[in-house]
Amino acid sequence: MPGGNLHDFIIDVKNEVGPLIKLRLNAETADGIAFIHNLNPKKHMVHGDLKPENVLLTADLHVKISDFGSAEFRSATGTTTSTSSTSRNCNPEFTLVYAAPERLANLNARPRKEHDIYSYALIMHMVLSEEEPVRYDAAAFLEAVKQGQRPDISTIDEYKAGLNSEKHVLIIDRLVQVMQNCWKHLPQDRPEMLQVRDCLQNLLIEQKDTDVVGEVQTVLEDFVFFKPSPHHRFATLSTFSTKSLDFTQVVSTNQGEKSTRIQCAII
Repeated sequence: MPGGNLHDFIIDVKNEVGPLIKLRLNAETADGIAFIHNLNPKKHMVHGDLKPENVLLTADLHVKISDFGSAEFRSATGTTTSTSSTSRNCNPEFTLVYAAPERLANLNARPRKEHDIYSYALIMHMVLSEEEPVRYDAAAFLEAVKQGQRPDISTIDEYKAGLNSEKHVLIIDRLVQVMQNCWKHLPQDRPEMLQVRDCLQNLLIEQKDTDVVGEVQTVLEDFVFFKPSPHHRFATLSTFSTKSLDFTQVVSTNQGEKSTRIQCAII
């Protein structure tokens, strides 16, 4: 994808990311996960390895979920189909740092929706804090997660303190609330991704299209992203030009759904 992935955009390149872009990135990621979790009444998919590197960005910073090598299809009857050619009798491949505590306690457990929801919360944390979740020894971090600890949010508080709009502060507060609900220790206490999607999409709809587009355009004026190389996927840096982009579809609002909004308070 021309925009690279979410990890590169936030961490490696360190683009200036405003609160409305943070909201849209999180909302669109939730939308993608909710879609695979609810393919149809008879079948759904569990991704199994959600992390920022698997969240790809288009040239105008829209989100695409990728890498379904660890995914599984589940039918209403309980039948499971893996998308991987690797036998499920061996340890499945997934990224430990973004794994839910119950999955860390049983590395051979099959992926579940609740695991994806927890992983999504860690992705949210990276977007909001603009930091990796692990700040110290990875083994100590994973043990702390199993004991109920979660990544530090003090950097998010510092980011809020630098905002000059109360409305933007409230957006970040709402995102933190959703994040903390999604990384709850007990899987049954985490919200469904449909709830998360509706909450964040409704919050996005409440913002002025011109404000969201303005933040996107400001970032893309000097947007630096990784350009694929024959030798290394992230070997060279390029500057992206926005002259050919059409920003009229950056925010999509559905007026017909406004009457059925699900408020963030429920999650």
